[in-house]
Amino acid sequence: MKAGWEVKALGEVCEIHSGAGFPKDLQGEGVGEYPFFKVGDMNADGNEQALIVANNYVSDAVRRDLGAKLIAPGSVVFPKVGGAIATNKKRKIVIPSCVDNNVMGLTPRIGRIVPDYLSWWLDGFDIYEFSNKAALPSITKATVEAWPIPLPPLDEQKRIVAVLDAAFEGLTRARAHTETNLQNARELFESALGFEILPNKRDWAEYTLGDVCQFVGGSQPPKSDFLPNPGDGLVRLIQIRDYKSDAKAVYIPIKLARRFCNPEDIMIGRYGPPIFQILRGIEGAYNVALMKAVPIEKLMSKNFLFYFLKNREILQYVIDASSRAAGQDGVNKDALEAYPISLPSTDEQVAIVARLEGIQANSRELDRHYRAKLADLDALRQSLLQKAFAGELT
Repeated sequence: MKAGWEVKALGEVCEIHSGAGFPKDLQGEGVGEYPFFKVGDMNADGNEQALIVANNYVSDAVRRDLGAKLIAPGSVVFPKVGGAIATNKKRKIVIPSCVDNNVMGLTPRIGRIVPDYLSWWLDGFDIYEFSNKAALPSITKATVEAWPIPLPPLDEQKRIVAVLDAAFEGLTRARAHTETNLQNARELFESALGFEILPNKRDWAEYTLGDVCQFVGGSQPPKSDFLPNPGDGLVRLIQIRDYKSDAKAVYIPIKLARRFCNPEDIMIGRYGPPIFQILRGIEGAYNVALMKAVPIEKLMSKNFLFYFLKNREILQYVIDASSRAAGQDGVNKDALEAYPISLPSTDEQVAIVARLEGIQANSRELDRHYRAKLADLDALRQSLLQKAFAGELT
């Protein structure tokens, strides 16, 4: 620890507030002058400043009846129960407020700790590590009171706050710029896909999808025949989830399999969410949650069909036209077969697919680059916080 710094228990330098039960019959704005923050408000995206963004308010009379203390401006509130603990969400209180019993509040003691120093320190503090780490994690007031916080003199606290404010303002701008570039990289392929695949050429022949391809549904053997490992006489039973991970692969006796696909086949996820996933790359037998799109290859190549099915217009059409019981969306096969498609010659299809594959490769490389840059910015952020509270900022 840097000379002149101390380590104090948080309860020595802050007043710790546990919240009160929220009166559900008084939800909504306009019922009182005091915001009443609930744990759900801690999950909200956007600016961490909790101005008047709470969805719930109470009057002073109700507040007193509930035994809810007013938390002063300059305090910080954060979740003390639930999965939100792991996200380390927090909000700065800028007007007197109350919190419910799933939220903890910290009010700096005047002359001991600068409010923004407390806020920055909490930003880099792993609250989850001090929770009980149960299925529904929680932390207690006693635990929070004992948290060790490095405490330099007040002037040094103010200097650290000024340095972090300036540094993080730049990081915020850099992150926003990188996120914009990342979104643009992802849009690059989508834009090219729409231009190349959709009927922008007037000499293309017009069909419906049912004219030029067949949609073949899968089959579903009983779960009692599922096996966790491959073996002789077995075949992998492919489900939608398998296109994301092999972690839950299952196998069935090949004699029970009715529908097969290879890695080049185009598979459609029939049910959501998300509905109408266009998939390929696995070999095996496929279940009823999938169907195979088989083109008439003298009219259309598999690769052209693959890219056509991935365009946004047909996705929205399928969403609008399809539904399934119990709130789960499902592809309406009749509507899909009726969807219009315009086809160039097979030679032009090959050229279009080649262009799209090149653009997709570039888009993916840009995506990797900007995601790596975001990870670097996050790492720099944590490094700055660690250095700040180790006394290493110069």
